[in-house]
Amino acid sequence: MADSPSLKSKLAASLPVQQRFVIHHLSTPPSPSAALYSAPPSQIPEKTTCESHFLSVTIRHNDRRIQIFALEVLIYATQDLITLFVSKADSTGYIHLLKLPKGTPSPLRTISSIFITHLVESRQRKDPSKTRANTSSTTEVS
Repeated sequence: MADSPSLKSKLAASLPVQQRFVIHHLSTPPSPSAALYSAPPSQIPEKTTCESHFLSVTIRHNDRRIQIFALEVLIYATQDLITLFVSKADSTGYIHLLKLPKGTPSPLRTISSIFITHLVESRQRKDPSKTRANTSSTTEVS
């Protein structure tokens, strides 16, 4: 959606202000894929595309960047249906280096929720014949 806030602004508004996260978002353009769902008997399967989105989160600790989290989402699309599939989500266990106060909401949960919501909102179709180009971005949030 053109008038929706950017991923960077959504993350900056929701993450702890005293921490700095470096976020990398890599994506592929939609490419032909096998159909996710079987076609009814004697019908041709729907044309399906798949695009991949990879989100990587690092922090700075002792002047080094340390990977704390990664998330991969596959987006399958047909003429009438979009399916988001979280393929991989994993933390490295280094989030404790942030020394967040007890009771602070998990930044990993916040980042995951905002990223997936961002992908859903950006897929709300106005013209299903339009596709996205290959993109890559790096965002620092503090």
